[in-house]
Amino acid sequence: MRPLRNAFHFSGVFYFSWVVLAAPLVLAVGVYFIPFLLRLPIETAIRFIAAGTVFVGGALGTEFLCGYLATTVGFESMIYRTVAAGQECLEAIGMTMFVIALLRHLADMAPLFRINFNLNPN
Repeated sequence: MRPLRNAFHFSGVFYFSWVVLAAPLVLAVGVYFIPFLLRLPIETAIRFIAAGTVFVGGALGTEFLCGYLATTVGFESMIYRTVAAGQECLEAIGMTMFVIALLRHLADMAPLFRINFNLNPN
């Protein structure tokens, strides 16, 4: 995204210029999925929204902060590295929350569905 950053002289929170393109795209995808979420049970929809919020907040939200830190204190600073690590953690937590929400939804929809891992064939 360096060409975009150089063409528009982005710095500070927009240092990572991909966020300029990603923010409206993420918003559009969120709006697109509203009808899908409305058809889900309310508990599942809330869990999906929470997971998406944590993931996108980590991926996109902290990228603004990382851009600011990159231009003010540099990539090698402890604060930048800490925020960048936190960003990765939020993304992983958001994905984990989504998997848990999906598994809970599947358990609610098919309570008799079982998977048996028999490690002892005898």
